Amino acid sequence: QTITYNYSSPGNCSNSDVATITVNALPIVDAGTYTAACIDAASIPLVGSPAGGVFSGTGVTGNNFSPAQGTQTVTYTYTDGNGCTGTDNQLINIFNLPTINAGSDIIICEGQSVTLSGTGGTTYSWTNGVINNQSFTPATVGSVVYTVTGTDANGCVNTDMVTVGVVE
Repeated sequence: QTITYNYSSPGNCSNSDVATITVNALPIVDAGTYTAACIDAASIPLVGSPAGGVFSGTGVTGNNFSPAQGTQTVTYTYTDGNGCTGTDNQLINIFNLPTINAGSDIIICEGQSVTLSGTGGTTYSWTNGVINNQSFTPATVGSVVYTVTGTDANGCVNTDMVTVGVVE
């Protein structure tokens, strides 16, 4: 833009000056796109463009985001060579772990069957060859701790344990 300033004094003296003003566009900034993660996931690398900007926000350290902070908005700020600054925000969704329950501890008599059922997830995997909701007969007298690993619809995983005591 060019601007002209004209001045006239009461004594008919006049002068003018011209100035050129350059208005630079703000840089186009992108904070990146991130898939949702579970709260116990590893640090998420942050990549913004153009390169050379700075990430900020809760859970942000350098160019990494800690899912342990839960769902947060991260901000990417970039300043170009003209001193113009642009920012972009990106929400990173973080899922809590499911509350998996293996049930209450159980005491049975030798030779009896027991059925272990996990709750709180969508799929379950048990230790010691146990299949969720299927009856089995423990092989020996004594106590055995069974661990169930449950996975929810978001792919997040948690565990719980139950003790099965077998008496004579």
